[in-house]
Amino acid sequence: SAAVPDASGDAAIADLAIGFELAARDLYDAAIAAGASDDLWHVLREQHESYAQRVSGIVGTSANTPSATLFDSLSAAFSAAEPVAAAMALENTLAATHTEWLASVTNRNVAIAMASIVALESRHAAVLVAVLGERDHADSGTDLDRAVAHVLGQSSATAPRSGTPGT
Repeated sequence: SAAVPDASGDAAIADLAIGFELAARDLYDAAIAAGASDDLWHVLREQHESYAQRVSGIVGTSANTPSATLFDSLSAAFSAAEPVAAAMALENTLAATHTEWLASVTNRNVAIAMASIVALESRHAAVLVAVLGERDHADSGTDLDRAVAHVLGQSSATAPRSGTPGT
């Protein structure tokens, strides 16, 4: 995962967030160029570009400089035949990084935008966990609960079942 740069001040934090979102967009472009053809890849690409534009519009800065560090650290994994695990790691990294930065934001509108982006990136990661699980178990006929249990490192016998008490 990418190192989290230090930032102080709302404009600096916003610029870093914009750069990370644009790098995510470019990473999804790399996955698409490498053959990832599911609609999911296009949706994720568009959403990250929208996140960058949203934050940019709030702070009044340009949204045209992706984080080269983030892009370079993950571009090979996104250009691979199966980039789902890399995308899941990216989404988790983005959610965690933005959450860390959010603690330092003082502008209410920037904070609201970043908090909503964190929530959506967490959902992206959850969807990618499901996709990864489904692909890992596509030939075995297992259900999504077992696939998620596999991703979490649980045996299918001990995995919680949907609809059972405590889940």
